[in-house]
Amino acid sequence: MTCSVATSILWVGRGVFLAYRSGAFAMRKLAAPIALCLLLLALPALRAAEKPAEVDARLKYEGAFQKRLKARERITILESVVKEYPDSEWADDALWVLAEIADRSGDRRKAILFRRQLTEKKEPPSLEPFTRSQFVYRTSRVPRALFVLTRTGNRYVRRGIKGVAFDPVPMLTHEGLARDYEQTGHHELALEQYRRAIAVAPPNGLFARVYTRRARRLETKVQALKKAKAEAEESGKEKTPAPDNVEKEQPGDEQQENSPESGKQDANSDSSTSQKKVD
Repeated sequence: MTCSVATSILWVGRGVFLAYRSGAFAMRKLAAPIALCLLLLALPALRAAEKPAEVDARLKYEGAFQKRLKARERITILESVVKEYPDSEWADDALWVLAEIADRSGDRRKAILFRRQLTEKKEPPSLEPFTRSQFVYRTSRVPRALFVLTRTGNRYVRRGIKGVAFDPVPMLTHEGLARDYEQTGHHELALEQYRRAIAVAPPNGLFARVYTRRARRLETKVQALKKAKAEAEESGKEKTPAPDNVEKEQPGDEQQENSPESGKQDANSDSSTSQKKVD
């Protein structure tokens, strides 16, 4: 099936949708099955239009979720997707899954590594429908964040004159990286990630307010640590003796050794020993 056939199918589906909206169908219940059939017919053609590298990346990525694989084998496949197809749309998904696995196993170093790669990409991370259907996604914080966003009225944000669905994955990636940095003692880096999470969060929303409170608390902590470090350095300088004083003490010791009094003491000791020999 060629791309032109897929385009034709999509246009037919658009016509079905418009006819449904206008009420041209006598029985509107037929519109949904027709649209579903057209979508199923268009999927093979759309996948055939993918670039060969994208197809290879998708097949390798989907192969990492086979149930017969062990955890180590799954991680190896996902890491190979990131290494071999860094510009693929599946690299974001592989990095996100690797970060989730590392976070749940308590490996903060690897979680920081994978999440930092996600935040350093040109485009914000976005997950494919296949990833959203997996267990690792369903048990992550993303579905809970979507629920909170829906309940607080921040599920959709304005982009220009349109309202689009807000994707919490970039925001939660910055938050997770901030938590990892804070737990490993990198407070300044954690503060930077909280600020980036605030920048991408829905303005005046619940998540923005929570991140702002955390950033203020962390900023106070960073300032206190800097102040304590400066005081410790100053007290260390006061306790350390000056090099000039040390150098002045050494010649004094030599002068005492070479003084006349020390020579007299040596002479008296020699004379006393000679008298003992005569006796």
